Amino acid sequence: MWRWRSVLLRDWRGRASRSASNVTGGGAVTMPYVPGFRRASKGAAVALAGLGCAVFAMPVAAQAQDCPIRIGSPLPLTGFYADDGMHMQNAITMAVEDLNAQGGVQGCDVEMVPFDIQNMTPEDLTAAANQLVVKEEVAAVIAGYAGMGPDVAAFGRYDTIYIHNDATENVAQMVMDNYDDLSNVFMMSWWSEHPWGVEDFVAVTSYPQEFRNKKLAVLASEFEWDQKISRGFIDAAESAGWEVVMDETFVWDQTEWGTLLAKLRSRDPSLVFFSAQNADSGVTFVRDFARNPVDALVDLSVSLWWSGVVESMGTDGDGVVGWITQQEVISERNPTGDALRKRYVERFGIEPQASWVFAYDAVGIWAAAANRAGTLDSKAVGAEILAAPYDGIGGHFVFDPDHGNAVRPSPEQPNYHGQIQDGRFCPILITAEQNPEEGTAKVGPFPGGAACTFQTPSWMQQ
Repeated sequence: MWRWRSVLLRDWRGRASRSASNVTGGGAVTMPYVPGFRRASKGAAVALAGLGCAVFAMPVAAQAQDCPIRIGSPLPLTGFYADDGMHMQNAITMAVEDLNAQGGVQGCDVEMVPFDIQNMTPEDLTAAANQLVVKEEVAAVIAGYAGMGPDVAAFGRYDTIYIHNDATENVAQMVMDNYDDLSNVFMMSWWSEHPWGVEDFVAVTSYPQEFRNKKLAVLASEFEWDQKISRGFIDAAESAGWEVVMDETFVWDQTEWGTLLAKLRSRDPSLVFFSAQNADSGVTFVRDFARNPVDALVDLSVSLWWSGVVESMGTDGDGVVGWITQQEVISERNPTGDALRKRYVERFGIEPQASWVFAYDAVGIWAAAANRAGTLDSKAVGAEILAAPYDGIGGHFVFDPDHGNAVRPSPEQPNYHGQIQDGRFCPILITAEQNPEEGTAKVGPFPGGAACTFQTPSWMQQ
């Protein structure tokens, strides 16, 4: 029996008021919300022994239920984000294998049911929800990042638990504004863009680098995430007395930089901030910049996080700074994470990237909550997710219903700030404190000592 009720969400499509000389209309690009419906959950019984720090306990006695227990995974396995999707799928595969190696869930094997959401369009995500929730009737839906809005519209219409890692303010706000209808949606990281921009500025200006002036050039793609994170960087810079001499928005798939680089050179900045969701944009910008560089430190921000960016730049990127997130807590604090990374490399033959750790931990978060609830009922499992923190490979997870079931900021879920050296990203600083409500952040030295030290880029005056 299906029970439908309409879900009316406010229009969350923010519009940028920033200068946008390269974008017609100057608006921040978001994906449209497609309103849908919600159905009542099916009752089912399952429990799983505690799952903390990726150590899977033996299952408790099985209750009456169908085996195997299936979880759905909507992932971008083809299309523009396929490299990231591969890493997320690999991590979920490992988490499921680790569960099954310990006897499964209540005597049943766990089975991942993947669905290719390709380029994460509303149509792709609606099809994924229909297949995984309606047809496959999975016990939970676990993703990495999966659309930054349209995925919430697609999966939020059902009661099935949906755990994702979109890491955007607009997604948290959607859930906050419609909590009664979207309380089944959980975000693995916190309401992040502006605070992350603030933290990035703090990190960049913490390196032992003397700037010849306090002029900042900002280049950010039209994507709303890039607009918001650049705004955080700008706000922090202006508060510190910096002058923003260039603030440009470019199309999300831009790879030609001649005009913008000419303008940048004419403004004579000593610090360049760049943010793009498109990996090709970051790689081509650095290569074009290197042909005729400006005497300025280049911060590629979280653009370094996308799969293949650092590898594609090679030594052309040496000297560029930026940061990555959603990785295993460093080995000095979490040897289990280091061991998991090694197992990943042995199993798949490549270094893990993107949201791999958070995808792995999401399986554990759901399973631990189901164990405490003693049922697969989504309301009961959701209540348990909120009730108890989870210590995983990627850090400390405390979901906050007052902020749309997003994770509360914590140094136990840090960002890693560093520099490309010899064609590899080398972390130097780490999140020490985040206060998003106050708009402040602190960074600190890498625990146990960093493997490298900051080096003044070769193109800058020594």
